[in-house]
Amino acid sequence: MEVVFLLLVLLGQCCYAAYITNASVVAGKLNVHLVAHSHDDVGWIKTVDDYYVKKNGLFSLSQDTVKGILDSVLASLQENPDRKFVEVEQAFFSRWWNEQNSSVQGVVRRLVKSGQLEFANGGWCMHDEAATHYADMIDQTTLGHRFLKQEFDVVPRIGWQIDPFGHSAVQAYLLGTELGFDGLFFARIDYQDRLRRTRDKNLEFVWEGSNTLKSDKQLFTSVFLRHYNPPKGFDYEGSGGIIMQDDPSKGATNIGERVEAFVNAAKVYANATQTNHVMWTMGDDFKYYRSAEWYTEMDKLIHYVNKDGRVNALYSTPSIYLDAKHAADQVWNVTKNDFFPYADNKDSFWTGYYTSRPVLKGYVRALSGYLQAARQLEALTGKRDHPNTDNLWRALSVVQHHDGVSGTERQKVADDYARLLAIAASEAEKSMNLAASCLAAGVSPSDCLRKNVSSDAVQCPHLDISFCPSSENITSDKPLVVTAYNPLGWAREEYIQIPVSSNALIVTDATGKAVDSQLAPISDATKKLRKLHAELDIGVIPEDETLYSLVFKAVVPPLGFSSYLVKPSKPNENGKWFVIDAGSAGNSRVYEANITDSSTEYFWYTGEVGGQVFLYNSGAYIFRPADNNPTPVTSSVWLAVEGPLYKARRRQVSPWIYEEHRLYNGETHNELEITVGPIPLDDGVGKEVIVKVKANTTSNSKFYTDSNGRDFLERVRSKQVTQPVAGNYYPVNLGIYINDNQTDLSLLVDRASGASSINDGEVELMLHRRLMADDERGVSEALDEQVCIGSQECEGLTASKSLIFEHRLKFFCSRWRRLKGQRIYSPLQLFFSTPVDDYFYGQNVPKQFSMVKSGYALPDNVALLTIQELEDKSILVRLAHLFEAGEDDTLSKPANVQLKQLFWHWEIQGVNELSLSTNQDKSSMKRRMEWKVAEKSEGGAKRGARIDQKSLLVELGPMEIRTLQLTVKPKNVVTLI
Repeated sequence: MEVVFLLLVLLGQCCYAAYITNASVVAGKLNVHLVAHSHDDVGWIKTVDDYYVKKNGLFSLSQDTVKGILDSVLASLQENPDRKFVEVEQAFFSRWWNEQNSSVQGVVRRLVKSGQLEFANGGWCMHDEAATHYADMIDQTTLGHRFLKQEFDVVPRIGWQIDPFGHSAVQAYLLGTELGFDGLFFARIDYQDRLRRTRDKNLEFVWEGSNTLKSDKQLFTSVFLRHYNPPKGFDYEGSGGIIMQDDPSKGATNIGERVEAFVNAAKVYANATQTNHVMWTMGDDFKYYRSAEWYTEMDKLIHYVNKDGRVNALYSTPSIYLDAKHAADQVWNVTKNDFFPYADNKDSFWTGYYTSRPVLKGYVRALSGYLQAARQLEALTGKRDHPNTDNLWRALSVVQHHDGVSGTERQKVADDYARLLAIAASEAEKSMNLAASCLAAGVSPSDCLRKNVSSDAVQCPHLDISFCPSSENITSDKPLVVTAYNPLGWAREEYIQIPVSSNALIVTDATGKAVDSQLAPISDATKKLRKLHAELDIGVIPEDETLYSLVFKAVVPPLGFSSYLVKPSKPNENGKWFVIDAGSAGNSRVYEANITDSSTEYFWYTGEVGGQVFLYNSGAYIFRPADNNPTPVTSSVWLAVEGPLYKARRRQVSPWIYEEHRLYNGETHNELEITVGPIPLDDGVGKEVIVKVKANTTSNSKFYTDSNGRDFLERVRSKQVTQPVAGNYYPVNLGIYINDNQTDLSLLVDRASGASSINDGEVELMLHRRLMADDERGVSEALDEQVCIGSQECEGLTASKSLIFEHRLKFFCSRWRRLKGQRIYSPLQLFFSTPVDDYFYGQNVPKQFSMVKSGYALPDNVALLTIQELEDKSILVRLAHLFEAGEDDTLSKPANVQLKQLFWHWEIQGVNELSLSTNQDKSSMKRRMEWKVAEKSEGGAKRGARIDQKSLLVELGPMEIRTLQLTVKPKNVVTLI
């Protein structure tokens, strides 16, 4: 349509005409799709709140904020129905939407329906792809998609991951095709890869991300020729864009010059891809708060470029562009695997952020598993208006942002993320306590909301620093009930560790039978952490009394709990301590062969400062060691403990590194707890601390790392990169392993980290980073995390990590990695209470409870990813097959789940299968676009059959995740075991 503005036409004629901006795709011409967008980081240099609306004293300022952007775009879109805009981050948009009145909301709904406003991605944020667990990626996307479905009945079909620093295979097939997306767009790939793809016209391709699902889950993928901003000279709103001056009364016009520049730039884009369609991303970070500047110039460009006639310019969106690409009927190349590591020049590999801010990464991962457990109890006993788990869902979704859990934000923003998480976790904790108290009191789950059950159970969220007031004051008058909840669908036998202040304690089970336990003094490193963070985080200064770690084994049914009583007894002499020779310096080999035949050694890389060019520093994003040969850390003597449950070896490796190895009875793997910090900077050297685990394994330059905790990808150590260490680092969320024909060395992690195998026969994991300089990638701050209490002198942040490694015969290892990894992600959740009178031995109170029918458990190859009560009281369930095709002779086969047995406490009245993000029925999902490819690939592993509504049997093929909505009616029963 024509929109009338006063302007002088080309050639300076003294008359008026209209800007014609209603162009559409023109066959036979080069079509330039102008896609207006703003990339709005959900926290980075500023906090989430400050990005949304600036705060200045008593006033809130909307200019140059996300609120201002959305206000401005709304006005510009209404001025011209041809204009379009792409909105992405629902954490911001949903907040803005909820502030609007019904009239404004009506206008927005019309813009969405007409296609002027398009939602791409649709998640709560644009999540990172290296440091995120797949469960969190699903959750944050689901939160945004449910909002869009509820408010606009919109189902996004485009992936828009334009800013993350590398891209994972899981993103392509799980957070792409499994969402029903038809295409994926992003900007950042390795600089050499970009040059090759540009030369070969291969910046757009079909991505096959899963070795299991193969061609069944291919996704059209478009990599931008440059960053996600426009070509030079066309970047407006104060960003160096050259305004088109078309009014002779204001001076010389430049219409012809700007049209020529546009055509020339369009040809450059056309030379980098197939078909006669190219996309210009007309935007950048936090743009369009003065949207009229962008749209006025794009109106002119479309009018005059199309008047020139050599190319066709049009307002477009990613969906319009994708449809045009598909209609071209082009044959595309296929790309497999992933896009890590990412480097923007030969000396700047963005592999440091895999480890940056390890404490925040650990907090996010711990709360991820915690949220899943809390939802289970909440769904079982009924969701309350308050307290509930929704705020933790939102807070965790915010932190999945690619400048959140990645560790690439400023310190004040990291602190704000932690604050948001802590507040939300506190509410979820109250919800869990109410549910646990209800079940422990013997109340039927169906009656938990109706009956007023007081919350006697409490948790100890600071067990990671051995701080738990409930367990530290056990007396004969005040024994302790420890209730362990198991969020897995399998029964488990697992060791529980709690801090106590007495070495004369006994543990009994629900029948009164004594349970083997073991006591050992808490280490000095743990005591220091406990004292520092109890004061910093809780505002309590613990007394310096003697503390012990009490360990006992809990046997817990699937989706259920078991209770144990801890009370005073005669002094426990199970913990025996002695000093042994440490052997050669730097070698932490544990001498008993039944503990491990591998060894751990500690080193640090010197973080580069002031290299040849200032852009080459090691920083929050970039890992650039000044020397590729790391400095060994001197070791000290070993301290050992032996008892009926475990053997342990401890040592102070250096004044700032402490480690403890543990081997529990009946286990074959070694647990390793490492405390690093404060990393010293008094020598003027930033340090990137690693642990190396070595074994006699001939790995031949190959190693394997996981993709977001899901698939394992083969990595081949490259000698061609200019940074042979940093350029061979990869992100791990589950683990890393090496193997040969006979043996396998696996290392599993408790949080996202960077890892590699720089030398055959060893794996190395980065533990902590403290650096002296900024890497000049925007954060403008050195990665120097510190802890400060009051007016005391600050010190570097100390991080404690738990790792598990095992060197064993290759045949068993894939099974061990998957099952142990699931236990790491979903630990037992502990509740503490004090029994009243004869409460613990009362006949009517269950000491064990399970949601699952007695004798049933999930198959070993299936994980219960989600149990969540939705707004309509239905139950959302996700079941995930854990194994890839061919990974295990037995467990890679399809598996069956019996819903009636799994959810024994509900009468299941109906099952509806949904898409992964729950925004559409699986049966009615539209058929995704099929693309012609240059090389045919075989189809993927068999998927599960349609669910029979009578048998309620769910089949899962390898790597399959099925999302179910259950209509349930609670049964008035309590399962006593």
